[in-house]
Amino acid sequence: MQAGSTIGTVSVSRMGMFVVALRHNAVPIGLVLGWSDAPEAAIRAAIAAREDLPAGVLRCFADDPSPPVAAAVAGNVAAPVKLLERLARHRCSSVREAVAANPGTPPSVLARFATDPSDVAVSLVALRNPSTPVEILAASAVGDVAARRAGVAANPSCPSALLCRLAADPLAAPIAVGNPALPGYVLTAMAGTREAALRRCLAANPALDPGLRASLGRDPYASVQRAAGQHATTLPETVIDTLDAMPFEFRLGLARAPAEGGVLGRLGGDTAAVTAALARNRAAPDDVLRLLAGSPDPATRAGVARNPATPAAIADRLAVDVDPHVRAAAADHPLLSVAILAQLAADPDPLVRAQVVIGGDPRCSEETLRQAAVDQDPQVRFVAALHPRTPADLLETLAVDRDDRVRQAAAQHPARASLTTNGSHDLYDKSALR
Repeated sequence: MQAGSTIGTVSVSRMGMFVVALRHNAVPIGLVLGWSDAPEAAIRAAIAAREDLPAGVLRCFADDPSPPVAAAVAGNVAAPVKLLERLARHRCSSVREAVAANPGTPPSVLARFATDPSDVAVSLVALRNPSTPVEILAASAVGDVAARRAGVAANPSCPSALLCRLAADPLAAPIAVGNPALPGYVLTAMAGTREAALRRCLAANPALDPGLRASLGRDPYASVQRAAGQHATTLPETVIDTLDAMPFEFRLGLARAPAEGGVLGRLGGDTAAVTAALARNRAAPDDVLRLLAGSPDPATRAGVARNPATPAAIADRLAVDVDPHVRAAAADHPLLSVAILAQLAADPDPLVRAQVVIGGDPRCSEETLRQAAVDQDPQVRFVAALHPRTPADLLETLAVDRDDRVRQAAAQHPARASLTTNGSHDLYDKSALR
């Protein structure tokens, strides 16, 4: 079973929402550190990406045998310089790329990366790093390789004159107009281009003047409107006061933006599509999330329930919502109590019971997994067969399940596959593969 597969209406992911939420500062560091020795690399990688980790923990994660964990450390802006210098020579290119992208990486290391012709991917990443020496950027901007010019055009430390020249380069312009270092007069001039794709890139520039952003929010093309909204942080007061008159796509993009609370608050009474997007926004203020938790739209309530920035008390209330999709979303919230999770594991709807187990959620107790393994619904047994912590005796039972997908998932479970390597089991239930 591949990541991202679907069973009925339940989406199965190798990395569940809880694991993703561990990266978010809304989850207390004390809780996060409790999972730092988890056997699942995805959990360790999520924790290693936290910027509030103690240096000693980061150093331990840097020696992790799993490349994604080391890469998470390499990309962490809190990583000490000495650690980044060591990881810069890591055997895996994904780790070196993460070092190349980290603004805390020493300029000398970035200069070596950016000029190394044998490590092209890492070189291109280094050109986008604001700490890369300017002389390296200048040399790359006049070269024949378009990808290198585009990398320089994306660098926020690129000198103004150089950036203006790249904005006139047809191949580098779409990147250059999105660079916050591009002078305001150039941004204003670019807003008049006839190329919708270029206006869309311009609308994504975080340094865009609020008035110009509002103007692009009224662009004839929906994609430009959406980009203008999605990258907004603030807007003119006159636009905020008449926000409901702005195009729908602009408001939809704005609902996902890291905008000021006062701006996002004006969307609380918008259409269901807008409030559903707003409910998932981690920048949404608590009072807005509290309002949306009482929305008549189930998708909006589900967005609030799943949002890791939602206060625990609101998530607990949504865990008993009348709609099973909302209760299932609440199962992903990182601050749910053990008692609430146990309650959801016994929910009358299989969608909810499956969601408690989906994605390798490490909060699943052995009791919950045993309960899921004998569930009457095959989709619940299926996700139990995929869970990395399912006990071996349960996998043996699931390997002879009456449902084909359950049998195959159990047969392919890493714990059972390792036993097969030692000659203890047949890897596949042949009847499941006919």
